[in-house]
Amino acid sequence: MCKKFENKTIEDSSAMILGTVLAQIIPILFQPILKRVYTPEQFGAFDLYYKILSILVVIYAFRYDIAPILPKSNKKSIDIILLTIVLCFINSILSFIIIHFFSDKVINIFNIDHNYYKYIYFLPLGVSIFVINSALGNYITKLKNFKGFSKSRVIRRCSEGVSQLIFLGSGIGLYIGDFIGNLFSTIYLIKKTKVKENFNENTFSKEDMKNIALEYKKIPKYDLLPNLLNVFSMSLLTFVVVNKFGITENGYLELANKLLVLPASIISVSIGQIYLQRTTEILEGNLECIKEIKLITIVASICSFIFFLGVIIFSDRLIEMFFGQAWLKSAELCKILIISSCLTLVISPMGRILIGLGEFRINSIWQISKFIIVYAISTLEHRNIYEYLYLYNFVISILYIIYFIIIIYKIKVFIKVKRI
Repeated sequence: MCKKFENKTIEDSSAMILGTVLAQIIPILFQPILKRVYTPEQFGAFDLYYKILSILVVIYAFRYDIAPILPKSNKKSIDIILLTIVLCFINSILSFIIIHFFSDKVINIFNIDHNYYKYIYFLPLGVSIFVINSALGNYITKLKNFKGFSKSRVIRRCSEGVSQLIFLGSGIGLYIGDFIGNLFSTIYLIKKTKVKENFNENTFSKEDMKNIALEYKKIPKYDLLPNLLNVFSMSLLTFVVVNKFGITENGYLELANKLLVLPASIISVSIGQIYLQRTTEILEGNLECIKEIKLITIVASICSFIFFLGVIIFSDRLIEMFFGQAWLKSAELCKILIISSCLTLVISPMGRILIGLGEFRINSIWQISKFIIVYAISTLEHRNIYEYLYLYNFVISILYIIYFIIIIYKIKVFIKVKRI
């Protein structure tokens, strides 16, 4: 049960935010070195790789990796994690076959330079460890061990950064660092949640796998396609820039996105998890948690406004100071995308509320609509990258305002029904 929001919210939010802030700041601290060693082209290629990875992350476990937080029974949560591991194993084999035997088609689809294609072989293992890490992260959140969740994120970023420094100057360093970071974080979560001991104690048959998959079939049914389209619509920005304006331009965009996504990631990962957990308690009848959701949203809005001012006023000087004059173009791109980034910062984590309320269908409709609209503007002709990004910023801003209205409406409807 929730305690008074002054105490419980601050305690949980502080644990999540502190760890997640560190997890996002740590890679930024490595960037001044990395940006002077790796070229914009290399970062552009790695960003393309990471966007492909993000799409496959949604597919590999059919979104069952978000489910461990839902069951009341810990055994069912463990069963879901096992199901996730099995699905990752199967899909990693299929991915390797596709990458190896259909290389020409993969290169054409994603416009990958032949010099960088060899790094695509990291995808099967990279995606699998990422998805398993996600499942364990949701399980440790279910156990309300917010400090453990945050620490796992810090471990990931530290080991990632150190690995990239060890392989400094080698094109493969960025890819190895990403994999090692997720691997170390996963090992920590396995120890912290004592999942290994539960695996040994519980039997898990094909029948159990089938039953647990059917029990939570609404997740892949309603959440898989919209999230796939959502990730693809976000990745579409990279795909369009690479295809129309070149991989080097994508390198500048990668830095701009990294700086803009920093606060959004802090809010989305930390506060998003708390939104989902508090919504679960609201479903159990504790409407006092509504106060906590309001408080968190206000705090996120204040942070967003401060960030907006910081980007507009200081982005040029800060980028030149920390990353070098060669990266000043990234500051221009930051200013173009700042409004949509701030709206995403506040509204995106609130999407967990719809998940918690079981509004998978409404969430699906919005995600699909977002994908269709973003895809439509990508098919238009644009004279340069600036023209395209101005239009993209405007469209994303409008879409997230609509999303916010939907979430508020659904919360009010639920409260009205609950009080009758």
